Amino acid sequence: MTLYGLRRQFEMMFGVQIASRAFSIDRLRAEIIENAELPASKYLACDFPWFGEMAAARRLLPLDDLIAESCFDAADFHGDALANTRYRGRLSPRRTRYGSIP
Repeated sequence: MTLYGLRRQFEMMFGVQIASRAFSIDRLRAEIIENAELPASKYLACDFPWFGEMAAARRLLPLDDLIAESCFDAADFHGDALANTRYRGRLSPRRTRYGSIP
């Protein structure tokens, strides 16, 4: 299935519009770094190899407290993918799991 098809499927499933853009790997890294300067993140994804670098620079921040307060179920995620979102033992999107939240 194409990314466009997946996006449309997610939009129907979640009832929200999803905007996505494709970048070269170098441009994606630059976009993530630029995004870290914004008051609110606009990203939901980051390549796993960059998690340590981005977390160390506080471009990705811990999500442990947010996850603890939510209905998060680790069983909904592939174990290896979830393990890759850890930095120094914590889970990390921006603002660890490490990751990016608006």
